[in-house]
Amino acid sequence: MSVSDLAQYVVTGLLVGGVYALMSIGLALIFGVMRVVNFAQGDFMMLGMYLTYFLAVVSGVDPLLGALLTIPPFFLVGSGSTVRCSSASRAAATRSA
Repeated sequence: MSVSDLAQYVVTGLLVGGVYALMSIGLALIFGVMRVVNFAQGDFMMLGMYLTYFLAVVSGVDPLLGALLTIPPFFLVGSGSTVRCSSASRAAATRSA
């Protein structure tokens, strides 16, 4: 194993660790504010990653630009689903109370 391989492994590990950290911070923030465990956040994140990968491989878009293009639509879809699901659960809670 050469020094360049080791450097690449370290950088890859840091990048993957950063993705895990962002995921855990998002889950902790949502749970801390809303007291709801939102596992759909991981699903939306994976869909965004797949779309970014698709844009990079098939369309030839730079991955960073692809990520910038992918974030706003998934933010809107995630926000819409959160609002829709939380309003439906609030309505059900008020009907049963």
